[in-house]
Amino acid sequence: MIDEAAARAELAELRARLSVLEARLRTSADGDIMPEGAFDLLLCHVGAQSFSLALQTVEEVLPMAQLSTLPEAPDWVAGLLNLGGELIAVLDVGARLQRRGRRAEPSDRIVVCAHGARRMGLLVESVSVIATAGAGAVQEVDPDLPYASYVLGALEVAGLPTFLLGVGRLIAGSGLPETQPLVAHVEEGGSG
Repeated sequence: MIDEAAARAELAELRARLSVLEARLRTSADGDIMPEGAFDLLLCHVGAQSFSLALQTVEEVLPMAQLSTLPEAPDWVAGLLNLGGELIAVLDVGARLQRRGRRAEPSDRIVVCAHGARRMGLLVESVSVIATAGAGAVQEVDPDLPYASYVLGALEVAGLPTFLLGVGRLIAGSGLPETQPLVAHVEEGGSG
């Protein structure tokens, strides 16, 4: 016969453990954390697709600027941006996520994002709004989406369905080395 009190205590322990494990799952290996509660985000557009970024990862939004080419970089790397003497890689969001490259336009924007010590620019066609997502607004996405590995979840912003991108996931999946070796490589190549 089962001791009901012991079974209830064990069930409570398992629920507590499950809560801890669920929290760990929300934090991926790249350090992106699924937002809990209300949070602010920036809505960006590439073609007909809308993407959002947690505002806490966004440092600034810049108009399109001259980018230096990075030899042998993947197609989705638009180039290097000199940002106050610091060179940061700029990732073409359309080329990376939608697998469609296009020529950058003067009306495009570069969203400078940070994740830990790393910074990266994200090339988008436009940004439209800063909004607040309510608690529980972000829903899981189908892991079979072509770019699901960069997406923290899906939600509706300003009446548009959008994917919340993980900046850490984009940086980790950029195919580029850490920032310092990248800058050193560019400086060595430019001085020879």
